[in-house]
Amino acid sequence: MNIALVEICVPTHYMVTNALIKTYCILPNANITVYTTNEIYQNLKENEHIDNVKFIIKQNDESVLSFLEKIKNSKPQRIHYCTISKFYKEFIRVLPEKDVLIFFHFHNIDTWFTNIIISQIKLLVNNIKNNSKISNIYNQFAWCIKELTRDPLRKKLIKKISSLNTYYIALGETQKNILSKYINNERIIIFPSLIYEAGSSAEITNHKKLRICIPGSVSNLRRDYHGFFESMENNFEFYKMHTTIDLLGFIQQGESKLLSQIKDLEKKGLDI
Repeated sequence: MNIALVEICVPTHYMVTNALIKTYCILPNANITVYTTNEIYQNLKENEHIDNVKFIIKQNDESVLSFLEKIKNSKPQRIHYCTISKFYKEFIRVLPEKDVLIFFHFHNIDTWFTNIIISQIKLLVNNIKNNSKISNIYNQFAWCIKELTRDPLRKKLIKKISSLNTYYIALGETQKNILSKYINNERIIIFPSLIYEAGSSAEITNHKKLRICIPGSVSNLRRDYHGFFESMENNFEFYKMHTTIDLLGFIQQGESKLLSQIKDLEKKGLDI
């Protein structure tokens, strides 16, 4: 079984690809080819010693279109699109044949199915309210325009992929429930993006505190971070003694007040 894993968009999403490699490589009939960039490869190259895994790296002077055509011409029986967050025109032009089993991994469901205009207006208003720097407001405005031009391409791509032999990958039960509003529930598979690997350098050795891990970029438009940190402040000594907070994403532009709130909690001694 020839399996193609495609990740050329987001370097920080390499853990999804890593989990797929570790899962598929135990199958004796699986031949896994990872199509990626050199930057992402640096985080995955520890898997190169596995007999049934090989990497094909996109060269800097190679177009995305030709790289995707290379994947299609290799005639995989399964293909995982680990992240598609750009290059929409190229992906639309070079989708697999109908006999190929496609697995489409979701990260931000709302961008694929909801009205992007409303969400981008909210982001822009939030940026203006919470940021005094004209440059940051300009950057957010430019991003809004870019997203508005991308949105029709996203909708076109998901429509074309849905017409093929496609299964959709959710990271957990909550995400699956949201996704089932738009897609047949029988076509949705839960596959966590992280797997436990004994001996990892990131293995936790201090078990005295409860670690609270919050994935995704840090923005009040994604979740109520202000409310979360206010609850910490209301029971500060308890949380200081018993918890460590891991924010697993970057703090978005326009969240200067939120950044100040986090820094204040750190100065008081909360482990963030």
